Amino acid sequence: EGETARNGVDASVDSSLPHHVELYAAYSFIDARFRHSAVAGDFLPGLPSSRIYGEADWHDPGSGFYTRLDGQWETRLYVDNQNSAYAPGYFRADWAGGFRQKLGPLGFNEFVRINNIFNRSYIGSVIIADSNQQYYEPAPTRNFIVGATASYRF
Repeated sequence: EGETARNGVDASVDSSLPHHVELYAAYSFIDARFRHSAVAGDFLPGLPSSRIYGEADWHDPGSGFYTRLDGQWETRLYVDNQNSAYAPGYFRADWAGGFRQKLGPLGFNEFVRINNIFNRSYIGSVIIADSNQQYYEPAPTRNFIVGATASYRF
């Protein structure tokens, strides 16, 4: 569709607080538009103009227990060059917790994770400019992951 212009900013902050608490937040903004074409001034499809991500972690060094709550918010994003259709913005939150152990060079991690804890319906991905106008692919509903890992340090 011709020439494009992209201007934006990314910012993040990462903090270690007392009592084994860690916080992280990130913000992204982009103004991405077509220039000098039939759709000049329209937003590039597939890019949300703003995205915010944040997480809070806590761990107990004595037991190896840890927990994390994270969330992501995105603005709507257009799915075609004419900006005639879009996927709405959304907010999603996830939670994880588990135990980590170290025995010499061995490491173990047992964990559980709940994705989309509020069971929100949202568009997980889009197919840009689909000729059948089947642009949207739903994101998974609330789901759970239970697992364990083992590692060895040489």
